[in-house]
Amino acid sequence: MDRDDGHTSVRCVGVNGRRVVDRRPTLSLPGRLAPFSRTLGTTAGLVVAIMVNSATGFVFWWMAARMFPPAAVGLAGAAVSAMLLLSQISVLGLGTQLAGVLHREPRTASLAITALVAASSAGAVLGLGFALVVPALSDELSPLASDALVLLVFVAGVSLTTLASVLDQVLVSLFRSAYQLLRNVVFSFGRLGLLAIAAMLLAPAGMVIYGAWAVGVLLSLVTVLFIIHRAQLSTDVRPLMWRTLGQMARSAFAHHVLDLSRSSSVWLLPLLVTVLLSPELNASFYVAMLLANFIAIVGKSGTFTLYIVGARAPQELWRHLRLTLAIALGVSLLGTLALTFAGEPLLGAFGPTYAGAYPAVAILGLSCLPLAVKDHWIAIQRVRGTVGVAAILGVGLLVVELVASGVGAANGGLLGLAIARFAVLVLQAAFMAPLVARSLFPGSLHVSEPGDETGGGDVQL
Repeated sequence: MDRDDGHTSVRCVGVNGRRVVDRRPTLSLPGRLAPFSRTLGTTAGLVVAIMVNSATGFVFWWMAARMFPPAAVGLAGAAVSAMLLLSQISVLGLGTQLAGVLHREPRTASLAITALVAASSAGAVLGLGFALVVPALSDELSPLASDALVLLVFVAGVSLTTLASVLDQVLVSLFRSAYQLLRNVVFSFGRLGLLAIAAMLLAPAGMVIYGAWAVGVLLSLVTVLFIIHRAQLSTDVRPLMWRTLGQMARSAFAHHVLDLSRSSSVWLLPLLVTVLLSPELNASFYVAMLLANFIAIVGKSGTFTLYIVGARAPQELWRHLRLTLAIALGVSLLGTLALTFAGEPLLGAFGPTYAGAYPAVAILGLSCLPLAVKDHWIAIQRVRGTVGVAAILGVGLLVVELVASGVGAANGGLLGLAIARFAVLVLQAAFMAPLVARSLFPGSLHVSEPGDETGGGDVQL
């Protein structure tokens, strides 16, 4: 006779003619998930923040499409893409580097603030250089430096977005996702109100849309930093730890290159469409990318959490990898089906011209499946300490992806771009899948010695 009360399994068995009660502990679903509480909790915080950000992003661009002409929306989309790309370059890999080392640093706040100052300063310099140079390369982006005020807004947007990106990663690394979620909620809803106000008071220009976005980032930073200060979480911040940060430069750079090799295409592709096709087509493509990225970012959030957890307990990586990979593939599959059947009406909600990005949006959604494999491959390389080798390979794969996407766009428009990019990502996933599959089993992970994060050790790809 067997009985299971959710905590203990009671089984009566016969031993030499006698009945013996065999009590074996069993776990309910909450008990089974208990070892993954930090992975699930941190990932959930990231995913909720992304869902709010993406949902309000959808509303933001819908409002922009209704309140501003398509050319202005296209310019704003290209400007925001440039801002996000430049901010990703300007983080210098510091957020990712800190995610793997903050748990063993006694002066956490001091090191984190040093990284924030360095990253935001780099963002200001890079944003200024881009705004001054790009008008000579593209007439469509010349408004970025049309006057001093517009230039200041663009540069401030890049610097503030860089600061927000590193701050979010630091908060998540310290398992304080609630503060990261709060910042994203304030930003997400703040930019909607700012856009509505800007549409009523200012000229219908693309940089007005961009300005609403940038001021929304500022509002979110002021809010969360004020709360952190009131909660006295930022004690012991002097002096700034420039020497320690400098010692991490090599490892941070490798993480940075690997980060860029994964994420840059998301922000470069809208610029590519603007230059090769038109700002009007980029308006619809940008919305399509937003919808697809809403799917991909769920899996990527899980792998960032996987890296944080794996850096603390590498021997347990396989267990958490099984969970995050299943979530990423499941969400990608469901998201692809949703965009296949509902992508056209979702795009059409922005206006008749935006529906032209269908069926390309469905192919962009399908690309999230190979991206889930790639994101887990990257997380595994980080934990193993083979980031340098992975970064070099990642740059080569990015170039191939962009070249193929450009050729596809030139010959087949938006649909040609989506198909060409999907084909390249599938080939990448096929190359990376064996390592991911091996890492699903205990004892398969070979970690380099501490301090050798950029290479060395076992560099099997």
